[in-house]
Amino acid sequence: MSEKKSLLRKLISTAAGSGVIKIFGTGLAFLLFSLFARLLEQDEYGILAVGFSTALLLGTITSLGQDSAVLRFWPSTEETLGREAANKVLLYSLKLVGSSCTTLLFLAVLFSLFNISPPGIKFDGTALLAVGVLACCYALANFASAALRAQGSVYWALIPMDMAWRVITLVSAYSLGIKTGQTATWMAALVLLLVIVPQYKLLLGTLMKESSRAGDAAKITGTVSKIRKATIGLWGIAIANSVGQNAATIAVGATLGPAEAGGFFAATRLSQLMTIFLVAINQAFGPMLSRSWHSGRAGEARTLYLGATIFSFLGALSIFIVFLVWGQHFLSLFGDTYTKFKPILVILSLGQLVNTACGPNRAFLMMIGRERALFILVFLTSLALPIFLPISTKIYGSMGAAMLVSSLLAILNLAAVGLLYKAGFKTPIKPKQNR
Repeated sequence: MSEKKSLLRKLISTAAGSGVIKIFGTGLAFLLFSLFARLLEQDEYGILAVGFSTALLLGTITSLGQDSAVLRFWPSTEETLGREAANKVLLYSLKLVGSSCTTLLFLAVLFSLFNISPPGIKFDGTALLAVGVLACCYALANFASAALRAQGSVYWALIPMDMAWRVITLVSAYSLGIKTGQTATWMAALVLLLVIVPQYKLLLGTLMKESSRAGDAAKITGTVSKIRKATIGLWGIAIANSVGQNAATIAVGATLGPAEAGGFFAATRLSQLMTIFLVAINQAFGPMLSRSWHSGRAGEARTLYLGATIFSFLGALSIFIVFLVWGQHFLSLFGDTYTKFKPILVILSLGQLVNTACGPNRAFLMMIGRERALFILVFLTSLALPIFLPISTKIYGSMGAAMLVSSLLAILNLAAVGLLYKAGFKTPIKPKQNR
């Protein structure tokens, strides 16, 4: 029992610092998007909402799943082959992300030249390019954050994107008094590019120095081979998760127009506040779990999971009650016209409540090498979104989109918990059985 308490204390203490950053970061994001809503007309805010959601989706695609791969493989490689070898593997992943970002930028320039934009949303060429640049910066920022988290530099991993980006964008937007969604998108992209430069200076300096000393090429090649095999699953899961988080706003914008998309986006961003405790604890959970599980300490892994689940659910439940009672007041911070979206906020929050009640199940499955089974599950549930979203939105409006998103989120998490138990969560698993 004392060992379990010690492990949980370590998890909570490690997550405490990242939790404070995540809480402040989430608060800053809320202030930023509410400020945008105040500065922009509702149609322009809707354009920003669709552009931002599209950039997040494209950025996830561009990352090639390497942020998850780093969190899974760096700690276990460092444990078995040493830090230098782990950084050699990390450099391989970074090259993949860099190549992918270059390709996306080329396509963004091409699309902007031909002025290709989503149906229902009028993007000009410059706005399309802004979305592409923001997507690339988002992919690079996520990779840097994951790499630094895996190495134990939690503050360097989180502060630039979670706090510095939002503070600088918030102050800049207020000072300049922006009036268009396109300007807001460009501002977000350029500021994000600015704040990740110090991260890459730190990361690349370490990588180039330590990876050049790495030995045992055969074992390093074996780890790279494992990353290649896992990439499709990890990448697919990340894309499917991003589709679940962003596709509804894009579909509402394409079907009902930018004004309705702006309101749906505001409700979505608010409902995601319920995951703040889960996200915070995940910053410490992934690397700790990877070390425990792949070293054969399955009991430790189960203790970490259960502790993370209880912590995140209790936090989410308190926020849900607040939204249930005072949701319209939070929505009014975006503008008086947004208060009518409270029913959508409540429906989306119900889905997030189930999400947190199931704990970090997807992170657990990815860290223990069950990404293929999870990929199939996530793919099937996410496939329902593009199939049924246009229909549900056309018939029931934003309410239909919210009900579909929440239902699929609940189904995904409950099924993922089932996969977790099937993978051996209830009974100890020997190290040789872990991939």
